[in-house]
Amino acid sequence: MTERAVCAVCGAALPPGARFCQKCGETVTAASPAFAPPAARPTSSPLTLILILAAVPILILLLASAAGLWFYWRGGQKPPQIVTPPSGTGSSPTTPPGPDSPSPSGSLSDLAGRWVVMGGEPGSDAKQQEFELRVEDGKLMGELGRNLDRLELTEVTRSKLKGECYTDEQKIPAEAEVSEDRGQMTLTLAPPASEYVVIVARRPKEGESAPDGSRPPSAASDLLTEEQAVEKVREVAEVKEWLAAMQRAGKPPHILVDREEEGSFIVQVYEIVEDGPDQAHTATMGWYRVNRRTGKVTSEM
Repeated sequence: MTERAVCAVCGAALPPGARFCQKCGETVTAASPAFAPPAARPTSSPLTLILILAAVPILILLLASAAGLWFYWRGGQKPPQIVTPPSGTGSSPTTPPGPDSPSPSGSLSDLAGRWVVMGGEPGSDAKQQEFELRVEDGKLMGELGRNLDRLELTEVTRSKLKGECYTDEQKIPAEAEVSEDRGQMTLTLAPPASEYVVIVARRPKEGESAPDGSRPPSAASDLLTEEQAVEKVREVAEVKEWLAAMQRAGKPPHILVDREEEGSFIVQVYEIVEDGPDQAHTATMGWYRVNRRTGKVTSEM
């Protein structure tokens, strides 16, 4: 089969020996095959390739985010919110403190002050009493009266305290549970080889009378003075007996405020004993703590 010549420009058939294309007028330089190869496609520019490559990771990220949102919404869950702490703090999100959470610093001060006993186990002699608590050396301390010299508690959690109650003869393990509003306390004493003693106390209402009928001062101007504290000590039964004995012996008694400590006066009751010419020493009968707010007197010996 003989190949027919065609115009290289318009593709029209050329008669044999033609020097010009009869259709477009292009000069014929050489015979062209009947089927010319297709023209080469224009190539993409480098800028276009760069834009395409840069768009691929962005598209992948958008598709992944959309898939994650769809997954959480379909499951009835909201996407998690990521909270980043301020740089350098190293802190993490916190939750409100619960009853068993570690106690914040200074929370013992919430328990300091007067407590009124609501009741106790039979035989505990806890009814119709009150006691005062104070914070010393990071501990909650106080005197419960009766034969208990002092109570020392350390806070374990916001609602629980542990410590000891000291007497003249022994140290008794003690544990206290405090209500969430810090208004009620259940104190449990566990004497060795004896039944537990449970004391339930509460915060007194404003202006509430003490079990002995007295009312606590309500303003700073009503706090006891040193002279009033000394008179309170003079009214203690054992001090009255000592004063009577000193009077019979013709010796001068001494009752003076030694110092003020944690809202109370520390009062010393003593006599001066002559040892010889220009020599003497002090013989202390007792030390007493007088609460300036309530007027309660507690022996410190």
